[in-house]
Amino acid sequence: MLENTGNYDTSVENRPFHALTSARSFKPDLVLLDVDMPGKDGGEIVGEMRKDAFLKGVPVIFLTALVSKHDAGHRQATAHEQFLAKPADLGILVAAIEETLIRTGARKPYHERN
Repeated sequence: MLENTGNYDTSVENRPFHALTSARSFKPDLVLLDVDMPGKDGGEIVGEMRKDAFLKGVPVIFLTALVSKHDAGHRQATAHEQFLAKPADLGILVAAIEETLIRTGARKPYHERN
């Protein structure tokens, strides 16, 4: 869905033990990450990202069915991590991505783009 907007290049990795290798290869501006995965959870992956010289500053948006939309909206977002409840509406997801990319300096606001 994100790639179909024409605004994002995406890469999908469904194997949690390959997440860091895939991310290093793709060089993401942002990572969308599930919390509950077999063998390794999203928190563990982010912990590994924060220790990695290349990935430590990459922002993460957790997509999870473990919290309600109400709870996700009230969780304290950090500078580089926030939560969205699944299923996430595309408009809400895009807004969260854009806000995160602008806040972290990976993208300029629309009115400043050429």
